[in-house]
Amino acid sequence: MEPSSNQEASYPHGFYAAEAVENVKHCFQYNNNPEQEMNFNDFVYFHSQNGKLTCHVVEYDILRKIVANPKQEQHRMDKMMMVNEEGQIFPAHLPNMADVVNKPEVQSAISDIEKGESVTYEGKTKIIPTFMVDKIDPKPILPRTGPIYSLRLNGFTTEFGSYTDDVIFLQVKSPMTEISYSVFRDQFIEDNLTSRYQSVKLRPEVEPNKREINIGASVVLWNGRRISRPSFVEHFKEIVDIHNLMIMIVIEVGATSINCERILSKLDTTLSWHFDAGGGILRGTIVFWDSNRVDSTMLIATDEDNDNRIMGTFNAVQV
Repeated sequence: MEPSSNQEASYPHGFYAAEAVENVKHCFQYNNNPEQEMNFNDFVYFHSQNGKLTCHVVEYDILRKIVANPKQEQHRMDKMMMVNEEGQIFPAHLPNMADVVNKPEVQSAISDIEKGESVTYEGKTKIIPTFMVDKIDPKPILPRTGPIYSLRLNGFTTEFGSYTDDVIFLQVKSPMTEISYSVFRDQFIEDNLTSRYQSVKLRPEVEPNKREINIGASVVLWNGRRISRPSFVEHFKEIVDIHNLMIMIVIEVGATSINCERILSKLDTTLSWHFDAGGGILRGTIVFWDSNRVDSTMLIATDEDNDNRIMGTFNAVQV
């Protein structure tokens, strides 16, 4: 049962009220998990055309190409699919740009390859040398304990560093009838690939004679680091199961409209959603909401001079 507007909601097991009173959270810590999400050499890459899969199309030196021209190589994945030994088809995924560019040991390894050093590969596709497999693309770790921030009328702003894995959990803690939101426009910075960030802002309001949003309802802000990775569906379902989810904003989606629909069809969720494919390296935002509790609007700015790519509102459903 939903808590009424004058009741205090409890926290999920293992979660607690954040001690910080400020309404800004900066998330720039890279994932140092030693466990890798996937071994890219276990997959074969294809173009998907007219319902048929063509032959393998990823070159053996793809890592060097990503380092040399990350924008072009990452975007090329939009038209590709990947298939594992069990015949499961996934939207194409390659190491994230910062996972390659930002690690000195990877750069050093690529230099050794270019010098003609003896290199061994394992797996179906000879993309990543064996000694580099555990150095790139760490598996995201979903927080199962930790702080929950308060969403009050002073709003909340989160800055996510590019290619991080942070998830911010909030609970509505004061009366409000509307939550306006905006997502900072992604820009590609050619000379500084790994310091880019996106910002999500929430601005609650109270309007007279309108129904209030439920106190205790959860709002989740998540830097997805490409939803094509296998863990996304599992982590999404876990968040929905644990938290009293009303709103979720996922950035750094990294998927085309077609691939996004393929992935979201696996979520088995009753939540409504908007998708913006975005532009630039970080590309894409998905906004989820519980249509039984709030209505949602989304506006996409086409003016490149506008700092915000997306602006929208959530209003309590009026009965």
